[in-house]
Amino acid sequence: MKLIYSILLVILYQVSFSQTLNKSYNHNTKSSAASQSINAGPNHLRINTKVIFNAVPDGYRITFTSSFIGKSVEEIEILSSDKIDQISKGVKKFIDKKNIVSDVISIDPVFDYHGNETPNNLPSAYKITLNISFSIGSIKDVQPLSKVCISNGIYDIIDVVPFLENTQHITDSLAEKSIQVLNQKKHLANDIGFSMNGGKPSFNKEVEVYYPNERYLKSYVRSSSMYRHHFSQNFTVDNSRKLDVDNYYNLNLKDADYIFNAQITEPVIQFMYRINYSYNVPVEEKEKPAVQKQFYIIDKKGKMKQINW
Repeated sequence: MKLIYSILLVILYQVSFSQTLNKSYNHNTKSSAASQSINAGPNHLRINTKVIFNAVPDGYRITFTSSFIGKSVEEIEILSSDKIDQISKGVKKFIDKKNIVSDVISIDPVFDYHGNETPNNLPSAYKITLNISFSIGSIKDVQPLSKVCISNGIYDIIDVVPFLENTQHITDSLAEKSIQVLNQKKHLANDIGFSMNGGKPSFNKEVEVYYPNERYLKSYVRSSSMYRHHFSQNFTVDNSRKLDVDNYYNLNLKDADYIFNAQITEPVIQFMYRINYSYNVPVEEKEKPAVQKQFYIIDKKGKMKQINW
């Protein structure tokens, strides 16, 4: 029981620490125009706009992985089925059973070895590895879900994927705000002295989406012989666990002209909307003076004379 609480404290500390970093990061990255957002010359104008939308996910798909070993395929199927039933009962208060899906990754035979003896061609046991995925509605459900999984001997989170059911209002808001920012910069360039007469505009739009999948605590068992103790008394357990924790904020928010929901500290899906606008004024070519042609002939005496037309 102490081990379970210790693991939970580690998870809570990592999440809390990440949220503190994110809050500090947001505080130090206030919206400001990019240093090269307006670039003008005698005959050209370049304007870049960048607007970001931090969207709170409608839900998450969180996936754990685990392995089971039994003397037969039927035995490991029963073991895995019982484990999923226990977890389903433990999370039924906040996760419906239809939102729990198990996916078998592999079924491998296990061969037992004893010293220099010739190994038996028949497997002594079987190992099944499966993923268990949960669809949850809030990031707040991660903590109680992890607690239930840990109490049932499933420790390894392999993926957390947020999702949105509708993004149309997000793209509409980004487009509207980007056009507003672009027009403000065009007016600024005009007030400074750039004349937009007789030229031709051109532009391109870029949209990128960033997911916070790598923010969460992830670990995996590196030992390939961990489960051999089920069948042999002489073994060495090398249970090495690696923690990989990353902050999900990966944008340079200082280059943004405007940020929707900049104050949010929980995991968000980030939409980045860019408009690259250019206006080119044709260069007027100066009229070249007409070239006056002169013609000459050579007479019978070999002298050259100019002919007047």
